[in-house]
Amino acid sequence: MANRYNLWYIFRKWKDPSSWQRNGFVISARIDSLKRHFECVHARDYTEDHIAHLIWGFMAIYHVNALFPQMNDLPNFEALPRERLAS
Repeated sequence: MANRYNLWYIFRKWKDPSSWQRNGFVISARIDSLKRHFECVHARDYTEDHIAHLIWGFMAIYHVNALFPQMNDLPNFEALPRERLAS
């Protein structure tokens, strides 16, 4: 399965396949992509390999979040005081 999504991204999607590994990407955009692919899997859309896209997306988010934490633009709910969450 690794070859299936690696080849798709290398030859079709990216002009520079390793730029996201060097520069990172905004996490929220990749989360949106994961949601779309998850919905397509749920809807049994077989037009492309959505499972491979989901696996690649999770691995890419993990990589970018570990190496480029500043690219994580998602809200940090753990940093909010407890009383703000209750209201």
